[in-house]
Amino acid sequence: MTMYKGRLADKIADLILLKQEGEYWDFKKEWYSNKADLLHDIICMSNNLTTEDGLIIIGVDEFDGFSIIDITNDNNRMSTQNIVDFLALEKCKVYLANKSEWEDSENGISYYKYSPEFTIQIISAGDERTGYEFYLFSQVDSTPLWYDINLFYQSTLILTTGGVALDGGRCFTSTPLYGCIQLERCRNDEIFYKYFIKDSIEYALHNFYINDEKLSDEYFARKRFLECVVIYNSESEKRNFENYIIENIEEFNNPVTEGYMPHFENLPGYDITEFEKRYRNALKLNEMLMDFRKIMVI
Repeated sequence: MTMYKGRLADKIADLILLKQEGEYWDFKKEWYSNKADLLHDIICMSNNLTTEDGLIIIGVDEFDGFSIIDITNDNNRMSTQNIVDFLALEKCKVYLANKSEWEDSENGISYYKYSPEFTIQIISAGDERTGYEFYLFSQVDSTPLWYDINLFYQSTLILTTGGVALDGGRCFTSTPLYGCIQLERCRNDEIFYKYFIKDSIEYALHNFYINDEKLSDEYFARKRFLECVVIYNSESEKRNFENYIIENIEEFNNPVTEGYMPHFENLPGYDITEFEKRYRNALKLNEMLMDFRKIMVI
């Protein structure tokens, strides 16, 4: 291994001296801030038309005479294991899109039958997690039933994310991500909400647990849940929409015209008005997201 690393280091040094990019190597000044760009470049390099292994050489500024850049403290720096886990997650997202190709084993673990090193394990959080989220009140039965969803590649845990059984177990989903819009005019004035991004592993898991039956209890439970969760097409749409809300905060503060507010039962130890506020915010965000997308099309 040491000899291989030495040969690779010599090869990289020779490529830098060429002061140009080639068919199987590419230079980057710094680590990727956008993982979609990283994935794109990895695919391009792996599909190069030579017999050489593709190389993405990070820490070389091609616009400054191919000078060497110190990337030791780069906040986006990834270890080899980080990259392996990232690629495994990307592959898992593709596999999750084909629910019929997953099998359940006797020990309660699901595996992808064409690549059984990918497995999913669901573990109940039990009494360790009993808290409420505002979106639970969209259900007939708002009792919290929390789970951990663990994704494994071989024996390596590559992701742990939350899961929740809605409406007394009639519907199961991965838990949405936590969003916060910080309003510029007041540092303490924030809009908290929940969201998915369509290209995320969390949304892939959400879709994975959808059953095909229409007009079932599961269907209506999921429909009510999604009415108070924002679903973005991309990370960039999320950023642009949050800025749009800041710029149109007066409209955001106007009454909600779409959706309905459910009944919020009084729970000891909880500020129910905060749940009501966040639910209302979710409805308004979804209402304004439709207007935002119309503007973007124009």
